Amino acid sequence: MKTLTVKLKQHTPLIHFQHNQYGATLRASEVKPKLDRFILSKLTSEEKTLGRSKGWIKSKNGKDWLDYKMKISDNPDNIISIKMNEKREYKEWNEKNDKQKGWRIEVVDYGEIRSSKPESKTRLVIKDENGKKYYAKWRKTDSKIIYDLDTYPCFFANMGCDINDPLEYRKVSFAEEPFDMVIITKHSELFEYLSDINKKILSSFFLNTNFGTRQSKGFGSFYIDESEELYERPHSDYYFNLPIDEDYYYEEFYALFEIIELFTKTLRAGINDKRGNNTAFYFKSLAFMYCKDILKAEWDKKKVKTEFYFDESDRRKDSLQKQRKEHKDDKDHDILYFDSKDGYDIRDLLGFSTNEEWQSYSDSIEKKVAIIKENNPKFPRNEDNLPVDRMRSPLLVKPFCLIDDDDNVSYDIYLLFQDKEVGMEDFKRQQKICFYSKREKNDKGLQKRIMLKIPQSFSMLDYFDYIFNTLQLNVSEHIEEKYHQHEYYRLLQDIYGQLRNNYKK
Repeated sequence: MKTLTVKLKQHTPLIHFQHNQYGATLRASEVKPKLDRFILSKLTSEEKTLGRSKGWIKSKNGKDWLDYKMKISDNPDNIISIKMNEKREYKEWNEKNDKQKGWRIEVVDYGEIRSSKPESKTRLVIKDENGKKYYAKWRKTDSKIIYDLDTYPCFFANMGCDINDPLEYRKVSFAEEPFDMVIITKHSELFEYLSDINKKILSSFFLNTNFGTRQSKGFGSFYIDESEELYERPHSDYYFNLPIDEDYYYEEFYALFEIIELFTKTLRAGINDKRGNNTAFYFKSLAFMYCKDILKAEWDKKKVKTEFYFDESDRRKDSLQKQRKEHKDDKDHDILYFDSKDGYDIRDLLGFSTNEEWQSYSDSIEKKVAIIKENNPKFPRNEDNLPVDRMRSPLLVKPFCLIDDDDNVSYDIYLLFQDKEVGMEDFKRQQKICFYSKREKNDKGLQKRIMLKIPQSFSMLDYFDYIFNTLQLNVSEHIEEKYHQHEYYRLLQDIYGQLRNNYKK
């Protein structure tokens, strides 16, 4: 038997499915299948034939796998569990304000199951063990009273959960020290393949792979420890460095994912940071720019607003007409004024889910694949029930933690394009996506719906080429001058400046 031991270092927290268990960490049952698929994708047909004849490539139920065993060896005391969300401190009950506004106050017990919906104009308030009162949340799914929690960047599953229930409330786990991954095999050829420094198999695998939940956003980043012979300095065409000022794990990771979320928003939906009724910061979506400049068509967000929320009577507070009136003298708001008969579902190529919340319109949108018959796309009937499978983002964010001699923390953040790995071509072959509003009705009282094309020419490589070469993004010009004092401006200017310079290098 041949044994290969490789020391791994954890760089970002892991959202573990067994988050409530002591010592929950990286699992061999997740790593091995991913490593098998990665290796098999790299082998030539000749190498696969040889592997089968030598017995280190096995087949079961039509699927290939590699004949080795894997163990993850770590001390549970090395694993810390970190809270993600807290009770919203700024949501502490404001008694004076609520009474002035005429709210009816009902003090409830935490975890209480209500038999009926609260009366209108009622504030539910929880009193904690210290006598503090917080706004409560009445959960519609099971009528349970819970605390209102703050958000955590890039992660939404804890919203609406019971913070005191370890089965519901998700925490992250983090190994403070490096730990061993052990591979055991009886096949010398496979052992030599994995341990070959020149092939860089394991370093390439861990560079292109994260683990657990929300992998594409940078959670669950592990890599070979620098002390190992198989360590290879990470490389990607696009990367940037991010200094982190916070001292504690919670604050450090929160700050890291807050900035990752900020950056990924620029690529997909854009940023419209509101403070009350005013916009504090605005960044026009680069996906919109791509759709306008390259596809010569409207993007999905504008088509949805036009078809679902257009209001000729001007009664809607957030209608497209009112937004246009507010920005009638603003040349930078072509995102509101650019019109085209054609429309593309561009945002979903950057990560797709079958449901989308439009909170400013109190609406939810469901998406299904169009039925294509003789090249004629049609809306599915209700009984067809053909939702599109989820597609994770083709952009993998891979953070690496760096600590200098003075204990200053920063992250090198690598961007990896994974169109093939997430099945983008399969998604594009569906041709068109149908959008259904759950709230908005047409003149016949039926759900409003639209059908949009999926751009067939899109790839992450072409998208970034557009940003840096065709568009030649200049952040100081892209962001209006009135927002240049905002902290987001400095961050995004630095990030995009680094991406451009590092790519040239």
